[in-house]
Amino acid sequence: MTSHLFIAARYLPQLMALPGEPILPLPTPPDFIICDPVYGYNLPVLGCLLAAHTHLPTGSSPVQWLLTGSIDSPYRLPFQITYSGCTISVDIIHKRNWRNPRNTLTGVSVIPDDVRSLAARVIQQCVTLRRGMGGFGTLGIRTLTDYAAQGWTPYNRYSFPETIYFLTVSARSSRSSGLHPGRTDPAIPLALAQAAVSANRPGRRDGLSATQVWMNQAEMMTRGGVNPWYKQIFPITTTTHMTYQCDANLGAPSVVDCTQLEWSQLPPASDTLAVGPGLTTFLHSNTCYLAISAAVSIILTWAQIRIALSTLINMCVEAPYQNPRGGRAYSSSSWQTTSGRNQRRQSAGVTGLNALPPEVNVTVFEQREGAMDSSAAAELASCTWEAVSKGICVSTCP
Repeated sequence: MTSHLFIAARYLPQLMALPGEPILPLPTPPDFIICDPVYGYNLPVLGCLLAAHTHLPTGSSPVQWLLTGSIDSPYRLPFQITYSGCTISVDIIHKRNWRNPRNTLTGVSVIPDDVRSLAARVIQQCVTLRRGMGGFGTLGIRTLTDYAAQGWTPYNRYSFPETIYFLTVSARSSRSSGLHPGRTDPAIPLALAQAAVSANRPGRRDGLSATQVWMNQAEMMTRGGVNPWYKQIFPITTTTHMTYQCDANLGAPSVVDCTQLEWSQLPPASDTLAVGPGLTTFLHSNTCYLAISAAVSIILTWAQIRIALSTLINMCVEAPYQNPRGGRAYSSSSWQTTSGRNQRRQSAGVTGLNALPPEVNVTVFEQREGAMDSSAAAELASCTWEAVSKGICVSTCP
């Protein structure tokens, strides 16, 4: 117990980010950190700190970490340790995850202190600064983003080289220990979409650019879900019916507040909401406001709204490499309907690609105390709001 108190006294102030204490820098892009309650909430800072500090190996020189071999080796992947309600895990994302029998890689070279440093950053950014929230960070993802910049997509995933891999370091609850964020978090394909912007190469079969392919992948994924980014998870013939438009004019809503809104303010998924002209609905958590409006009278399920909101938060409020921004979600297609058999089929297969019917607008924006009425009114009166509600191209707005 004395040794634990010594460790806490020595290292906890740095991670607690008290006034006057330094904030650890974020990872160097393209590596990034994502925090979300799906990976845990009310995590104990001390438990996470002790798990990382006492169990992660040390060393400033590269060491071969084994993908196979003795479970007793301190240099093995994946690695996981739980202490006092906090689990620290280190995972590798590599072609071996795809169960390819031709994969022969048995180990990777990693500097142990790099893993410890990322663990400290995740603990500070998520567990400390975001009120006990879990999260993960990437280490060495540049090899993957550089490959995506060459136009690589899930269409040709079996050509993926064995030399490309990256690590994730997570701080999370034991209840979320089955999650693998490096494989299933939508932030990964969003990072690849950013990298693919420079490539602008068409997909092999449907003419979509590599950027749009990765954006579609992200829209089909949910944080805490099971769909892996490296498998083609949307139909070849599918083109997105949804637009997620980030807009700095909508302010910079807090990630913590928007996450709180998503997790605690929305009604049950099966409940419905009537919207239409004069029936705009607002919900909020501190600085993060959600507005739901439509140009026609229509009934939505909260499952649809939740998925649109979650995707919007992933893409605008907490997207890799970007500062938080507000944004809008709307559909440019008329294929959906809200009645009869089609409604039941739609409810069963709602994703970020088809979350909303036409002429519905879901907006997330920042709202400061005392400015609620004026900001909300300004947003509703804006050309952009009217354009997206009516399916008009927003480029026509001044």
